[in-house]
Amino acid sequence: MRMVTDMIWPVGLTLLSACLVITLTLRLQTIRKKPKIINGEVNSHVTENPVVEVWKNRIPLLPALLPNFIDLMAPVEKREIAMVPADSSVKRELFLIKITSFNVRCDSDAPPFSWEHRSPHFEDALNRISADIICLQEATEVVAVGLCAGLGKNWRLSGVPRKHGSEGTQILFDTTVFTFLDSWTWVFNDKGPSPCPPMTPCTSTSVLAGRKCPHVRIFTHAVLVHRESGAVIHVYNTHFPLELDEQEVCARELAAHINRNSACANCTLVCGDFNSHYTPLTKGCPLQILVREVDGLLDAHDFRDEPTFHKDFAADDLPSGSYLWSERFSHRLDYVFVKGGAGVQSATIDRPRYRGSDGQLWRPSDHDAVTAVVAVDAVF
Repeated sequence: MRMVTDMIWPVGLTLLSACLVITLTLRLQTIRKKPKIINGEVNSHVTENPVVEVWKNRIPLLPALLPNFIDLMAPVEKREIAMVPADSSVKRELFLIKITSFNVRCDSDAPPFSWEHRSPHFEDALNRISADIICLQEATEVVAVGLCAGLGKNWRLSGVPRKHGSEGTQILFDTTVFTFLDSWTWVFNDKGPSPCPPMTPCTSTSVLAGRKCPHVRIFTHAVLVHRESGAVIHVYNTHFPLELDEQEVCARELAAHINRNSACANCTLVCGDFNSHYTPLTKGCPLQILVREVDGLLDAHDFRDEPTFHKDFAADDLPSGSYLWSERFSHRLDYVFVKGGAGVQSATIDRPRYRGSDGQLWRPSDHDAVTAVVAVDAVF
């Protein structure tokens, strides 16, 4: 018996030593994937150890005989661990910018729908939306300046009217959020867009698809710097003509202008009344030309074909999509397109109303406001 005991001890010690050596070896061979930065967090992911699996297959009784040994060999439980990166330079900071596009409806209506009567309600709608950038269509210089002043002393506007006393495509912005860099208004034309004189109304005419347009068609391009993030934001605002072949010319010229400038932008925002009286996903339509020719340009509302134009100011409060009038007016005319940035956080169609002295509900414009909240990365 003593001789058997003397033989077991050396064998046991040898086996135990071998187990410890294997444990340390396998522990060092545990495979880890390289951490990834995902939305500002380090994603650490530990995979299974294939060497452990080999040993378990070669020695089937090993888990039963030495469970603690197997526990030591096993890697950390397979799971995703989110943690703050040690190096702050890799942390991803996102900042939100809210932009709205709103056609004011030209001042051509008799009271109680003249601009004098509607303006307080329109201004109230803008305050409720509380955007950082506001793109207006059909606003004369007097109307745009008045709205800008009503928003507060920190607000400024860029863009000039298409002719003296006429409407423009002004871009209003909050100077506590943005620093102004540059702005030009351009006239669409078959020969290519031409710039309007700075600080004065445009003097060119629009010849599109070989025809002189009854209304000069323009777009305004402003360059802003987001104060908190340092991101350079290019903003476009336009109002397309009604005729499809004229719209096609405008879409191609606008796309070319965006492509020439977007390389210098951290985010490009394209707003406007596109007079798109058609299904927006129709192959070859002007909106699709614009999206196709500007790589990465996306509709913030995902081409949801929800009407934003109404035949009058009456707020009938019908359910979305239920309009008891011509099919021609049952499509979305107003858009916010986004290129670059860090994604669209939310997108809404705002339908403001007010109660008139007659007790009825009215709209402050024959258009609804389209609004998007866009995220941008910090660049410093």
